[in-house]
Amino acid sequence: MVNTGAVIVGSAIGLVFKKALPEKYQTIYFQAVGLFTLLLGVKMSLGISAPLLVVLSLVAGGIT
Repeated sequence: MVNTGAVIVGSAIGLVFKKALPEKYQTIYFQAVGLFTLLLGVKMSLGISAPLLVVLSLVAGGIT
């Protein structure tokens, strides 16, 4: 419930501020969030004990 509420509130705030930001800053923002997500994914992937299971799960998810 809390996560759903946070996503809804964050989305509403994002929609309001997106219109106020120039295109240049929107691009920088999305690149920064993308880089953060990539780095977080790499950090988390270094700690997994069964990488083959993760790859198979991603393939299965992609197929479905």
